[in-house]
Amino acid sequence: MNTGREIFWNISSRGMIYLFSVMAFAAFGYGMYRRYSMWRLGQPAGRNDHAWTRTKFTLNLILGHGRILRRSQPGLMHLLIFWGMVTLFVGTTIVALQANLGMRLLQGRFYLYFKLVMDTAGLGLLVGLLISVYRRYLQKDEGLDNQPGDGAVLALLTGIIVTGFFVESLRIASTGDPWGAWSPVGNILAGIFHGTAQNKLNSTHKIVWVVHAALSFGLIGYVPYSKMIHIITAPLNTYFRSLKPTGTMALLDFENDGIKRFGVGALEDFTWKDLLDTDACVRCDRCQSNCPAYATAKPLSPKKLIQDLRVHMTERGRLIPDSRNSVNNLIGDIIEEDALWACTTCGSCMEQCPVFVEHIPKIVGMRRNQVLMESRFPPELNSVFRNMEYSGNPWGLGQTKRADWANGLEVKVVAKDGAAEYLYWVGCAGSFDDRNMRVATAMVGILNHAGVDFAILGSEEKCCGDSARRLGNEYLFQSLVQENMKTLRSYGIKKVITQCPHCFNTLKNEYPQFGGNFEVVHHTEFIAGLIEMGKIKVKGGMGGTITYQDPCYLGRHNGIYRSPREIINILGFRLVEMRGSSQESFCCGAGGGRIWMEERLGDRINIRRTEDALGTSPESIATACPYCLTMMEDGVKLKDMDDQVRTVDLAELVIEAIR
Repeated sequence: MNTGREIFWNISSRGMIYLFSVMAFAAFGYGMYRRYSMWRLGQPAGRNDHAWTRTKFTLNLILGHGRILRRSQPGLMHLLIFWGMVTLFVGTTIVALQANLGMRLLQGRFYLYFKLVMDTAGLGLLVGLLISVYRRYLQKDEGLDNQPGDGAVLALLTGIIVTGFFVESLRIASTGDPWGAWSPVGNILAGIFHGTAQNKLNSTHKIVWVVHAALSFGLIGYVPYSKMIHIITAPLNTYFRSLKPTGTMALLDFENDGIKRFGVGALEDFTWKDLLDTDACVRCDRCQSNCPAYATAKPLSPKKLIQDLRVHMTERGRLIPDSRNSVNNLIGDIIEEDALWACTTCGSCMEQCPVFVEHIPKIVGMRRNQVLMESRFPPELNSVFRNMEYSGNPWGLGQTKRADWANGLEVKVVAKDGAAEYLYWVGCAGSFDDRNMRVATAMVGILNHAGVDFAILGSEEKCCGDSARRLGNEYLFQSLVQENMKTLRSYGIKKVITQCPHCFNTLKNEYPQFGGNFEVVHHTEFIAGLIEMGKIKVKGGMGGTITYQDPCYLGRHNGIYRSPREIINILGFRLVEMRGSSQESFCCGAGGGRIWMEERLGDRINIRRTEDALGTSPESIATACPYCLTMMEDGVKLKDMDDQVRTVDLAELVIEAIR
């Protein structure tokens, strides 16, 4: 029979729990509403399609920790913390259902297994927290910018687990639980209280239980105001990720009279998904540590860019509507201009991000504003834009000379000889750059040897517009697309081969925005297919050590890693992967229009990548991109290694093996 004190305790403890829960969920709800209201400042993003595909992907990634486990120590840490919290949350819910609703769930063997699982989950969570403390405060991981809130979260979680174990141990010590062995941690801790008076055990148990409950509810209320918000925003951000290839930029609608500003010049110009990104970012440093601009001392940190936007969004959210004009300018005050132009759009930041933050669209959006609205961009781009507009290529060479590289070769021109099964899209580099003309010549030899029915556009081909779009000149990009589309439609082109990953990505992923739905294939895939079908026979056993530079717009942005390596293996070279390959590949420094810009700040990216390649002691450096070929060859020359190491496109190796 309960004493008066026990009755009072039961009533007051229930009252405290009720108060804690009301306060916690009120704080949580208000905080999440505030963040949600800030996301709504953004423009529509159109991410409500393919619900089942999005749901499956999100569940697989969250439960399996695919991207997170790419780094073993932080991956294991997060896995322990995540599954520990999930298990304890489910277990606590089961206990609450039985205690408050009278559901008889914890009975028989299930109860024993339940106790063991809960103890194991708590121990795993505690180990994960200790790893986090070690990384942040003892190891002092360079990429982790510790903030006071991070320590508060770790302290709260640790406090919840430790008090939970002591609640359990005090219960076992007080009741003499015969099944205590099924709660191994609590059972061991119960030994501390051996010989303690029963009334002290009971009172201490109640006090620790209240502290445990207060910390638990405190954590719930603190979630929207801390890094822990990512337990909400990370799944949302993963669900609403773009389903398009990462190399695809959004279409800018110049026909919409309602648009007063092109590109992103203010916070409200971002989409709501862009703003959600800022709250999903967990500052894990993966984007920054894999960024070629940051690694070469450029003023760009993808992590800092996202966090600066988050701070800016939070500040805007605190302002009353009629005072919003007083905030700082987005570009210049919040985001440094040089940071925008340092980006190579290589996609490494987006590939590494475990919560699918989209960095590149934000950078390109701000570049668009600088180019289209402010006319503020690096001065050397004036001539590049002018050359593309008037000559159809960045070099400004006469359009009539575009097919001169093919003089003396067996090449059909569509205008003269009619359309063929395949259009060979040569690209500006293959048409005008002396080094890359040799690649185009090799491709012609391969196609003719295999009996492929192909033709080129010759002087009717113009720049695909890749650099113009990524440099922010969307108007110029769309002008080039419309001219090329008119030509391609007039000849009924259906299938396209190209050796340039930038042309490949643009024709395959971005021309469909204008109705250009072509079957586009990169030359490495096409050549590998010809070899597999037996249409060309190559000499194996060529020998020698070779390393391969993965082009960003072929690999990361379009997932083509296998076919280039198949070609290398078939030719009989010994492939030695350099530091960072495939998904981890380091950019050559030319993407995002950077090939046309001066590298005034920091170190040269192509030199850094050349050093990676030379570190494998290769006889040849192979690639499958005109930009990579140019940048790597320049790097080898600057290292005075051009007489020892050959830089070559895979097509050149194949034509040598045929002959």
